[in-house]
Amino acid sequence: MKKTIIALTAVLGLGLSTAAFAANEEAPAADPMDTIMSKVDMAIVSDTEYDIDKEIVTTEFGVEAGVSDLSLSVLPEYNWNTSEIDNIEVGLSYDWEINKTFSIESYGKYNLNDDFTENGKSIGVKTRVSF
Repeated sequence: MKKTIIALTAVLGLGLSTAAFAANEEAPAADPMDTIMSKVDMAIVSDTEYDIDKEIVTTEFGVEAGVSDLSLSVLPEYNWNTSEIDNIEVGLSYDWEINKTFSIESYGKYNLNDDFTENGKSIGVKTRVSF
């Protein structure tokens, strides 16, 4: 199951971010799917942390896709001590840029364990002030 999730994440990230261009050929008519995909920002992300109290190393990795200010992410978490994926986070967020230095992000996260049963859900608000 874990290998399936890792493979699916890799295929989605690599498959959606690949583009091919022919040299010295007349440009074909624009494909509507290409137009849609050019507006989607794709990223493969990872975050590795060490919990000092529990002495556990985990890596959260996956794919984030965004259009305008709306983002969707799928981030499995790999526990290096047990060699298992013990949490899969599906998140949705929206960013409001109030001005050039202040923004607000509302988000929701839905967590699943490795058997795809609910492991928790949360909603929140983040603020960002840039200097």
